[in-house]
Formats: sequence, C-alpha cells, structure tokens
Amino acid sequence: MISDAEVDDHLSGHFGQPTKSATFTWGAREVHVRHWDSGRTGEGVDLYVTVGARMARSGLHATEFFIGLTPGQDAVAGPLAALWHYQDKHNVTRDHGHTVPVEEPLWPGTALNTMLVVRQADSVLPALAAGRQHI
Repeated sequence: MISDAEVDDHLSGHFGQPTKSATFTWGAREVHVRHWDSGRTGEGVDLYVTVGARMARSGLHATEFFIGLTPGQDAVAGPLAALWHYQDKHNVTRDHGHTVPVEEPLWPGTALNTMLVVRQADSVLPALAAGRQHI
C-alpha cells in the first residue's frame, strides 16, 4: 500500500514544498491538505491536495483529491479533507460524477456547498505507482 510519505514525496517532487499545510482528524484518521500557491503549480490556480484521504476504489487503484481555485481559498481545505470522512460516515463510495454535500459554504462569501468528484481531465499531476497499486 502506498504511504502518506510516498504521496508527499510525489507531490513535492512535482510542485516543490507546499506553501501551507493543514491537518484534520476524525477518530484515529488524519487527513492532510497541502496547498501550493498559483505561482508554484504551473496551472495558474492555487492547488489544494489531500494526503491520507485515499481509499481503494478497486483493488489496485486508490484516489486522493485536489481542487484548484483562483484566488486561493484556504477554508476549502476542511471540506476537501472531509471527502474521506463522508464516505466513511455514510458507507458510500465517492467516484466520478458523485456529489458530496457540505454543511456550510466551501469558503466564506460563497454559496457553494457541494463538491463534485470528477477524474482529472488534464494531467495536472501524474499518477503515483508503487508496485501494482496506483493513485
């Protein structure tokens, strides 16, 4: 199984060290959200990426989550990390096309309160492979 340290190394190898990091805890589970500002991503957006939110979708494939925003909105880190918690709490799978409701706006000043899970359309970040498993 791919470790959080391997995911962090993969992200840092691609974007450099994160600008910021936040940790969210549910019981014994920690999910980290790494943040890179727009000048470091090459994507023109601030990028927020989970580390530790992954759960296997099918045998050898697991998923972490990311969102790109302009301007950056650090408050989105909690709802992004909570994608893992939602699956665990409601015993549902989050996959391409699924929506995940959030109890409050994703960040102050927005009416958005739902996340849509989609596969990345462009290669923002290459897949991480270790042995036969990939994220």
